[in-house]
Formats: sequence, structure tokens, C-alpha cells
Amino acid sequence: MASSKLRTLLVFLILFLMTAVPIVSTQYVVNTHYNISEELAESKNEIQLTSQRSNHQIDISPWRITDKWTYDTVFDVAGLIADANLTGASVNSLTGDTLIEVMDIIFADINGTQTLVYELKIEGDFTSGNNGATFPYDGSTVTGRLDIEYLGHDYVRVSDLATVRNEFEVDVTFAPYNLGFSWILQDLGEIQVNNTYWPPREDYDFPLMMGDSWNATYYSETEVTGESDYFDVSGLDSNGTDTTFYQVTQQGAPTEDGNGITYSGCNDAMKISSWNSTGAAGGFKWYCPNSRSYAWNSFQDQSLGLQIDWKLKSYNPTDSQGVSPSSSPGIRQTVVESIPQFDRVRPDTILGTWGNYSSNLGQNPQINTNLQLRWEHEGIIQSLTTASNGSAWTTIDVGHSDDNTTVNDDEGSHGLIIWDPVAKIVGVKTVVFDPLVIGIDLIAKQDGVIVQRNRSGVITILNPDVITVLPGDALQFWLITQNKGTQVSPATQMEVSTPDGSSNQTNVPPLPPLGQATISANWTVPAEQAIGNLTLTFEVDPEELITEDANRSNNLALISIFVGRAPIVNVTVYDEVYTHANATIDASTSYDPDGGEVECDFAIDEDNDEIFDTMVFSENCTLEWSWIDDGEQMVWIYVYDMEGDVALEQVNVTILNQVPWISLSGPESVVADSKITITADDYGDNDSYMEPVSISWPNSMCEEGVTQPTCTFSVFEETNISVLAIATDEDGATTSTTFQVGITNMPPILESVELWIDGVISDNWTVMEDQVVELRATGNDTSLDLPLLVYDWHTDVDLFPEMSIATSGENSIIETAWNTSGTHRIQVELFDDDGVSGGLYNRTINVTNIFPTIPEISPPLPAYEDQEFSLLGSAIDSSSDTESLVLCWDINAEENSDGNGTSWDDCDVVGTVLTYSFAIRGIHVITFHATDDDGASGWQNISVTTINKAPTASITSSFEGDSISIEEGESITFYGNESDDTLFDQANLWMWWDSTCHDGDSDGILVDDIDAEASFATFAFAKPGICTITLHVEDDDGESDSTSMTVEVTEKPLSSALLSSIASGKGIVIGLGIVLIALLLVFIISRRKQEIPGSIAQQQSKQSKAWDLQAPSQGILSHASGAAPMDSYEIELNSIDFQTPAPTAQPAVMPAHQPVAQPVAQPAVMPAHQPVAQPVAQTVVIPTSQHVPAFPPPASAPPIPAQGLPPGWSQEQWLIYGEKWLEEQNQIASTPSRAGKDLSELLDDLDF
Repeated sequence: MASSKLRTLLVFLILFLMTAVPIVSTQYVVNTHYNISEELAESKNEIQLTSQRSNHQIDISPWRITDKWTYDTVFDVAGLIADANLTGASVNSLTGDTLIEVMDIIFADINGTQTLVYELKIEGDFTSGNNGATFPYDGSTVTGRLDIEYLGHDYVRVSDLATVRNEFEVDVTFAPYNLGFSWILQDLGEIQVNNTYWPPREDYDFPLMMGDSWNATYYSETEVTGESDYFDVSGLDSNGTDTTFYQVTQQGAPTEDGNGITYSGCNDAMKISSWNSTGAAGGFKWYCPNSRSYAWNSFQDQSLGLQIDWKLKSYNPTDSQGVSPSSSPGIRQTVVESIPQFDRVRPDTILGTWGNYSSNLGQNPQINTNLQLRWEHEGIIQSLTTASNGSAWTTIDVGHSDDNTTVNDDEGSHGLIIWDPVAKIVGVKTVVFDPLVIGIDLIAKQDGVIVQRNRSGVITILNPDVITVLPGDALQFWLITQNKGTQVSPATQMEVSTPDGSSNQTNVPPLPPLGQATISANWTVPAEQAIGNLTLTFEVDPEELITEDANRSNNLALISIFVGRAPIVNVTVYDEVYTHANATIDASTSYDPDGGEVECDFAIDEDNDEIFDTMVFSENCTLEWSWIDDGEQMVWIYVYDMEGDVALEQVNVTILNQVPWISLSGPESVVADSKITITADDYGDNDSYMEPVSISWPNSMCEEGVTQPTCTFSVFEETNISVLAIATDEDGATTSTTFQVGITNMPPILESVELWIDGVISDNWTVMEDQVVELRATGNDTSLDLPLLVYDWHTDVDLFPEMSIATSGENSIIETAWNTSGTHRIQVELFDDDGVSGGLYNRTINVTNIFPTIPEISPPLPAYEDQEFSLLGSAIDSSSDTESLVLCWDINAEENSDGNGTSWDDCDVVGTVLTYSFAIRGIHVITFHATDDDGASGWQNISVTTINKAPTASITSSFEGDSISIEEGESITFYGNESDDTLFDQANLWMWWDSTCHDGDSDGILVDDIDAEASFATFAFAKPGICTITLHVEDDDGESDSTSMTVEVTEKPLSSALLSSIASGKGIVIGLGIVLIALLLVFIISRRKQEIPGSIAQQQSKQSKAWDLQAPSQGILSHASGAAPMDSYEIELNSIDFQTPAPTAQPAVMPAHQPVAQPVAQPAVMPAHQPVAQPVAQTVVIPTSQHVPAFPPPASAPPIPAQGLPPGWSQEQWLIYGEKWLEEQNQIASTPSRAGKDLSELLDDLDF
């Protein structure tokens, strides 16, 4: 029942937020009930008249985009909770702020008419506050905080503020214990509601005046979507037609029951009261012209017991100066005004109107601005343009359409709109249709009567169309007379006649057009007043003294009053039933003495506190109800008649007690030496409201005590036991029950299996190969079986299933190890002394391979290239892997000799000892590595330093000793193959030779030349002298050595030289006369050898040896046998002084790759066997077959002498030998001439 009632409550919580939809009720409910036995007040058949003149009326105020209102909001749901019949539920008033903002001005199609509407955004958060809400839950109650989030949009017609449509979302949540955590927060419902009205619902009928009344009939549709776990949202859709009656009942500052509002600028507000179609009060609105909207909106639904109040807190208008949000709207800076020529016209009249666009700040008016005039109910839209004064003028035919509200004194009222479609600013003025517009027309406003009833201190504003009273009611009437004419009416009288025939008059002052006067009349219904209709009349100008009154048909008003009786309550109670059984309260014979049907409300007290908790409505005045607690329960019966009168009767209902119930649960059997818990899991008392029953366990020693719903105790023997429990309710009634339990043997329990390493428990079941660990198991059993437990271990059950270890006792500890890596499964099973197994436990352990490690290997001392060294390596691994280790040396870490893995894991040498040598100097890295049976490796790099051994140069030749003596023209071969170095460097030694008698690079410096490159070299010595032959050796590391050998070149006898020359082929062209010439030369040389230092020919001969022989490549040199080639030496003619020019030497044409001969002096014809003198100590290297490039000429030649080139010289000869010739001429010039004949003279002397 509680969940059903909670669902009903939540539906109401959602419905009461749909405040835009008046909830129609068929019940007649008054605010306060009274005891019909009270004495009626004494009859005061008197009329008290007061008069007050007023022509104050309030017209519509336009809104602007971003105008904002803030309202203090209070939701009073106490009556709604009561009507929900939810025992134990209560909710404080929900409070919070409602914010309303004008978001836009848009067009809406209303029944085919384009209509301007305001779009309003309405939002608010409302809460009951902490501990402000209590709901029943599982036989108890939960207190917390109820929160509501509201977000909506209203669409309101600009011309008259009628509501076209509203749509909103509501999210209702409940925070138990005031905790807002998402995991505990309960979302009671989240729904979306759309309400549409046709015609738009007019809560106002502008202009407003005291006493104005109107009826609004409209059709509404409500669509509800969303979700809730507590009710079906789809069932909340509704539609229907409703009529609401409105009346302006009060003027001044908004005040109700002594309470006001926060906003202080509404002293001229008007209160608009409303009643629904049944006559029940629907609430009120105080419209405040200063805030341009309502200052207080109170929604009431008596059938639901619901009231919601919105009280203005602040107003923030846009585009305004001097604003005080809590008291004043200030002044709009820019204003669009609608100013019709007349605000009250006859239908179908041509009406002139102005549209003004101005500034309240003294700025220039808006000129040449496009505006629209909108008379929307007739579909009239005109375009206007403001003139230089900011105004525009036009006329319209107002037509004759009604405004969908029913009133007696006009045919309709409509808002005339002037609209700036660009700035979205509007001006609105109401125009009223009045078919009887005349000079003076005094009327008694029958529909403007305001009636207030005081019944036993309860004051109620009655609907003037339906005035029902009882004897003793004190009535106050506000009677209004109005001048509907266009001229000021004269002063006159108003006469009021009471239902008993008495009358009285009061003065009515002059009234301006539309001005009115209010007369207050008091009348108390006599106690003996008979049932029936009475009439109260009031008439203005009863003597008809105002002849200008053109319409006297409306000067008299009749007010109908029905005097009835309160209903008579007849009730019969059918009780003395048990709790949770229905008792019947029958008031169906109640009746209304003044006729008509009666209905009933039953106010039920459910918790014996003499305050009603639930209100139930019944059309037939019969109630069937059950109580959950025994005793005398109170019920108040309210009987209502059709006039809304009520009678009250209170009765007591006797409810009988029921005994409590209890049922136990627990195990059917338990093992010995254990605890057992028996639970009273289903117990209670059908008629216990406040406190559940108490439970006792008379024969048990309960750990929880003997009054708890559970009982835990220990059992030791194997037997059957019976457990007794007794339930006692708050009335002392008891119920007992028992529960049977069997005690059996307990099988052992293997509680834990642990791995211990070095005395410490390990949570990570990973060990190393050959690591000795402890396996520990702990079991449990009865105290008798515990010492006899047996543990059966298999430490490697998959590989060695037949191997096991058994231990006995309370626990077990074994030592074990694994010699192979990988996953191994451990299995242990526990048995008691009866062979009952306590379970088989399996656990895997990961055995991790130990990587081989290499102890430090010291590097050897540095060694020469090709010098052997030795290294000793070793490895450490687990004992099971030691024998299978593979030990290797990788000689070259940069070469992957086996093509597998990396370059440093080659097995170039197997074993622990390495003897090796390196041929190349440097730091060489050797890797020693060890690999176990799992392929895991350890390694160490050893750096070996190899140093270079410098070479040792050694020269040998065919001559013994360090000094050699030969004659000029001979050649000697020198050998360096006995030079010493390491084996690798020996084959790569670079050898080159340098002779001090040969300028190999022609730089004029005879030393430090590379005259030959080979392991041997052959040198020819062309001149006498001392020559030093040096051998240089250098290895691939740049280290070198050198050694030298001295050669003494002696002068060869002349005859030998000559024969040698002839034998070499140079004498073939000379002829036979050479013998004679040779004899002559011997004679000359013997005489002048020391006197003449040289000749031009001699210089030319010296210069002609300018070769730069290409150095032979490394290796053994090949050379020609015999004497040097013909072009490898020069002839020095020391004793010849030629007078004729020497011939120019012509280079011979050589085959490819042959040396090109340089120009040499043409030798003179010599006698046979006459030796030719060689240049002093000039050696010639025997060339190899390589090409020898020609010697390049000097970069520049000296200037040619003034007398010209020497006789017979060519330009080319001067280019090469000119510089040397000049040096010789200088020497000749500085040497004194020796007396004697010159050569020519000598030759002349020799003529035969």
C-alpha cells in the first residue's frame, strides 16, 4: 500500500507544477471546517453604507526583450500530502526563486492569424530543505531533502497578455538523509509538459477597474512526456474545456492575511480573484502597473489541498534609467507609443491613431523610422513612417469582433499595437467597444458586486454569480455605480434594499467619464431566516433626478442570495474488526435540509494522535478503511451540500489486536565444533505501528543477547537440537516457534598454502632455479581431528606425478627446489583421520632461469703485433646448469662469423683458455660468453692492447762492408730485404731509397728525395765522388727506420771511358777520324785541365740531366743489364772551346710508356778507345718500365743579353740554360786569362 500511495503522491507533485493548467475539481471544499453545534450569530438586519469615488483604471503595459522579474516562490503541499493517503509522509513548503525573462518577441499563427507574442523563459530551483521531506519505505520512514528543478517557456500575446502556450521541464529528486551523492540520490521523475490554449487564456481584461468581472472559456490540451520509476508518464495527457470567472476585488498594496511582498512599488495594484466552473476559489493575481506584470500570483486548488505563491522580489527593466530593482522601474529611455484618438468607441467606427517614437531623455525623436500598426484580431497591418516629430498618423476601421471574454458593459476590448520590427519595440493601448456611448449613463454594476462572507471568523470572497449563505453569516457588499458616459455626471443618491425589505440611501458624488463610486453595505443573515432565495437591490438615482441619464435601464441591480442550511450528518460505524481488516463508516443517510445531494470527506487518524493523517473523498458518503494498529481510532466526517455548506461529525472506530507472527531460518545441519546462527527473518505484528515486535530465545546462549532477531551460539556434539524463539508485540501478545538443527562431522579445511623464502612469506610465486624454498600449508578441523591431519604434497605434479611428500599435524612445512625453469604445478591435499578430504589445492609456481655470470677477466699486458697472449675465463650458474654451460670466445666483436644472433656471440674459440695474437696494433675487444641450457647468456668484454713494433732498416749489396768503391759509370744494386719487422708488417713495409748523388725531385737539394721505391734499387754512378745511399723503411702504422751506405766513385781512365762510349754505340757516327781527334784532345786536356773552368757546352751538359724519374712501385725492381742507357749521362768536354754554335738537341721520338730524352749536347767525334770524361759523382737510377715524364722548363727565363742570344742558341735553349750561361760568363769575367794560345790557335798549329 505504501508504494501505491507514494506513486500517487509523486503524480500530484508533478501535477501541482502544471500551474498553467487549472485543475478541474468536482468537489465543493471550504477552507476551514466548523462545528455545526455552534450557536448562530444574532441577526443584525442593518445596512452600513460608505461611499468612495474612483475613476482609476489600469491599462496594459508593454514589455521589452531582456526585462526580468524575480519572485519568491512557496509551494504549500501539506494538503496534497494528506489527500495522497500516505501514512508517515510529510513535506515542508518548497521554497526558491523563480526567474522570468523576456527572451524575444516573435510571430505565432493563432487560428490563421499572424500574432505577435512574447517568449518568456521561466526557471527555478525549489527545495524542502534538509530534513524537510519524509516518505515511508519498507515499513519505516526515510527523511531527507526534496528538490525540484523547473525550466519552462511561456508564449504570451502582446496585445492583451493572454497565454497562448507554455512548455516546461520538471525534475524531481529526493536526497535521503540530505545526501546528494549520485549513487544515493533518487530521481523520482523527469517530465516535459506542453500546454496549449484556444482561445488564448485571458487572465486580464484590460483596462482594469475595481469591480470589473469577466468569464473566460477556453479549450486546453496537455501533453506529458518523460520518465519515472514511480508512475506511468503516458497516462498524464489530458484535454478539455474549462471556464474561469475573474473579478477585480481589491485595490492598493498587495496584502493577504497581513502578509505582503518584497517589492515596494505596487501601492496601486489591483487584485484579480478567480473561481473555477464549480465555484471553487482558484486563487488570485495582484496586477502591478509599476512592475508591468503581476506582483503576487497565488494558485489554489482546494480539491488537491495545494497552494503556490509567487511574490515579486525584484524587477529589472531594460533600456531604463533610475531603476531600483526592489521598488521602481525607472523611466524607459526609448518609447514606442500607441495613442488612439479614443479608447472607447462604438463597433465599426473609423478610429484615428498616432504612433509616437520618442525618447524620455530629451533626445531627438526617431524620424523616418518604419513602424507597423497591428490590429491583429481583424487582420489589419499598416506600415507607418515617422515624421520629423517622431509621430505617424493613420486611421482604421475597428470592426466589431468580440474578445472571447464575457462581460455585461462592453462588446470587447483589444490591444492596438505600434511595432518597430527592427528594434523589436512595441507600444500597446487597449480600445474598448461600447455600443452605447452617450453623454451621461449612470449604471449599477451588477457584475461588479464584491461579496465577502464571514462565517465563524473565516472570511471568504464569494463568486457574485452564486451567493449562498447560512443563518448567522455576516456579509459585506461592495456595490459599484459607474458613469459610462462621456460627460461628468451630477451628484446623486444610491439606495440599497435588503432582503427583509429595509432600505437606506447614501450619496454618490459627481463622476467623470468612466468614473465610479463604491458603496460598502453590511448585512448579517438572521438566525431565523427561512430557506430560500433573497434579493438585495441597489439603485443609482432612484428618484430619477438626473434627466441627462440617457439610459435608465441599467440604473437598478438585483443580487440574488440563497439562504440554506448546513447538511445533517447521520453515521453508522461497523467496527470491532481486527487490524488490516476493513471497518465501515456509513454516512450515506446524511442529507441537506435545503435540498440537493451531499458528498463527504473522511478525515482519518491513523496513529492515535487525534490529528487526521489522511483525507478520503466519497460521493456516497461511505468509507471502508483498515487500520494497522488496534485501539479506538478517530474519524471526522465532513458532509458537503451543493452550496458548499459543510457539517462535521466525529466518530471512534474500535480495532482489535492481532497476535504477532514469527518464522525462523537457519542451516538444517552444521558440523561439530562450530557456531550456528538462527534468524527470525520473517516476523512482525500486523497492528504494531510504532515499534516492531521483540524476539527472545529462552533456551539459547545467544552472542547477540536474548532480545535480538538473530541468535548465534556454538555446538560441539554430533546430535540434533531444537531452538525456541518467542515474538511479543506491544500489547503483550506472544507467538512461539522452534527450529531443528542436526550437528554433523566437519571435514577438514585447507585454509592456506604459502611460499616462504629465507624465512619471509612471498606473495609472488616466482623463484629461481635450484633455489631452496619452504612450502607451508595450514588446515583446520575440529579440535579432536586437528593434530591428526595429513598433508599430501606433489611439488611437480605434471612432470613427476609419482613423486609425493606426506606430513602430518596441524600444519605442514616442506623444503623443495626446482632445477628447470618454467611453470610447475604444486598440488597438496588435506585428509583427516577418517580419510575425508579437505579439498585439493593446486598452485602454479614460476621458476626463473638464472643467467650465467662471468667473473672479472683481467686484460693482458700490451703485446706487440703477432705476439701471442693468453686469457683465462670462467662462468658461474646454478648448480643444475653448470655442467651444460657452453663457454666461447668471440675474437672479433664486429663480425658475425656464424651468421646467427649478434656479432659478439660467435663461438670462434671454445673453452676457458684463449691463446691468440693480433697482427694490427690497437685495442681489440674479445668477448667471453657462457650460454646455459635455456639459451640465456652472460658475457664479458676484454680489451686487449696490441702495440706496433718499429721496423729495422738493413742494406745489402754485392759488396761487403759499409763502404763501397767503384769507378765512375758503374752501377750497383742495393737490397733492403733484410730489413726486419713483425710478420704482418714485414709484407707491407714501404721502402724507398735516397742517393746524395741524385736530385730525384730536381729541387736542387740532393737529400730527402725518394729516388726509388722498392725492396731493392740499382744506381749508376756517372761521376767520381762520394755518394751516400740511404734506405728508408716505414710500416703501416707510420713508424720508420733508415740506414745508409757510402759509395766512393773513382775516376775511370780515359781510354776505358772512350772504349766504353764506343762500345755503347755512341761512337758509330763519328767515323774513323775520331782517333786523331781523341789524340788531340788528350794533349789539350793534359795542358789546360785546371786552367779553364768550363765552357758553355759543359753547362749545357749539366743542365741536360734534368730528369725527374718516376719512382718505381713497391716490390722487386726490374732493370737493364750493362751500362746505363745512352741518354742517362752527359759528356763533359773540359778541354774544348768551340767557336761555332753548338747544335740544338732534338728529342728522339719514343714509343709509348718510354722515357722521353731531354736535349743533350751533341758529342764531338772522338778517336777510338778514347775515354770520355763523366760528370763528377753523378749517379743515375736505372729506370723501370714505367713512363718517365719530361722535365718541365723553368717557370721564367732571364732577360736576353743586349748583344742578343749566344751564337747558335735558340729561344728554347735560352729558356732552359740561359740563367746558367750568365753565371758562367760572370765567372769567366772574374778569372784572369792565362797566357797562351786559344784553341783555334792550337788547332792551327796542328794543321798538317
